[in-house]
Amino acid sequence: MSQSETNTHVTLPDGRTLSYLLAGADSGPVVTVLDGPCSRGLGRALAATARELGIRLVIPDRPGCHGSMPKPGRTVADWPADHLALMDALGVDRFGIVTQSGGTPYGIAVAGAVPERVTAHSLLGAIAPLAEKAQWRAAGKDMKMAAFMSRRAPFLLRAGFKQQYKKLPDSAMGLFKGPDAEVVQIPWVKELFVPTTGELFANPNGFIEEVRILCKPWGITPGAVRASLWTGEFDRMHPPSHARRVAELLGGDPPVTVVPGVEQIGLIVIFEEALRFATVSGP
Repeated sequence: MSQSETNTHVTLPDGRTLSYLLAGADSGPVVTVLDGPCSRGLGRALAATARELGIRLVIPDRPGCHGSMPKPGRTVADWPADHLALMDALGVDRFGIVTQSGGTPYGIAVAGAVPERVTAHSLLGAIAPLAEKAQWRAAGKDMKMAAFMSRRAPFLLRAGFKQQYKKLPDSAMGLFKGPDAEVVQIPWVKELFVPTTGELFANPNGFIEEVRILCKPWGITPGAVRASLWTGEFDRMHPPSHARRVAELLGGDPPVTVVPGVEQIGLIVIFEEALRFATVSGP
């Protein structure tokens, strides 16, 4: 695995291709990174810290995202098979998991499918099942709007994304009004965030499918894997109550740390802690 971003793919048993990035260190323990809908942003943001810590990152793209072939009718429960096929192709036996936002259920699904292969699971800005009424009510306005349009008016969402793509980089930087608006002005964060957001705007169909799946019952069973959750005090998209609900679903009373004064992107302050946790096995 190279220290520079390497974009490649594997062929899955059913003939589909799955694309992924490699980042972080050339050797050391492996952590897989699962971000929100069609986003490679978290993995890219973690890369420098992972390199310093001697951690290898594998950043897979779910079906229909980037170079991964679509899988019509897929569910969250289908993901572990793809994830494990990638790990096997790379010769990785054990690995940690770091998830964020819409990547939450996919990480839980993998840990539930093969707990013996997962060292630990770090959850950042976890999203709770939107099929639960209480969690839907607690979700942020932008989350609800994206979910509504993905299900009821996808053509409007596609048109909106097209316009947003034309207005880059201003459209990307204008997505945040709270504490995260200051964080994205940090040069290295901005350098990553703008192109990552541009990729999202360029792929509305992948985004729509991912959001539709998130709104359905996940149909997964958590595994007995060490987990820890971090959530921003002012995260409006998936507030701290979401993280607490996910902790309940995981069982075992995993810690939930509410990071003061930040939203979601501001969780960069705990990247080192989250990566270290994901690579250490324990009871």
